[in-house]
Amino acid sequence: MRVKMIQTADPVRYEPFLRRCSGSNRRFCELNEFEYQAFLGIKHGGDPWHATFNRIDLLHDEIRRGYRGWILYLDADAYVFDIKFDARRYLAQRENYGLIALPVRGPVPTWDINGGILFFNTSNRFGRAILRRWKALFDIYRYALIYYSPRVAKAINDQVLLQLVLRMSARLRESVGWGCRPATHFSHITSASA
Repeated sequence: MRVKMIQTADPVRYEPFLRRCSGSNRRFCELNEFEYQAFLGIKHGGDPWHATFNRIDLLHDEIRRGYRGWILYLDADAYVFDIKFDARRYLAQRENYGLIALPVRGPVPTWDINGGILFFNTSNRFGRAILRRWKALFDIYRYALIYYSPRVAKAINDQVLLQLVLRMSARLRESVGWGCRPATHFSHITSASA
């Protein structure tokens, strides 16, 4: 089973978070023989907050290149604090899911996910379909809003776009599994100096 972790950040605001969190994440990947990839920059747009959309292109590029396996996406301020977590076993037991995600809060509909920690199964056709639709929706959004109406664009982010993809398809929603609670294996830092 192939597993890769991906993180990204803008070079201004979130770079310190990525620098701080990547150590634990790289160590976790080394111990589990997972690949690790980090991207620092802004793929589309010009404001630092536009880096939130980097993950869409990074994840989509993986399936376009033929990657088949799990991709663990963690925000720049997210890290694995339980590096002994048996992620390989955890993922093997959930290979029927296209996406494993965390709820925004409490019991929620299966589309109301938190985009900060996402496990995509690109060996699963639904996992690939979610990524393709997310990318297609983003491409429409960025041309229509980011470049023509930046003020309106701030109301929408990559998490909202992913939730919309899931809201539009019951079949894709059914392929989403709820993941480990962040307090069990993953966490976020609240400041780059923490």
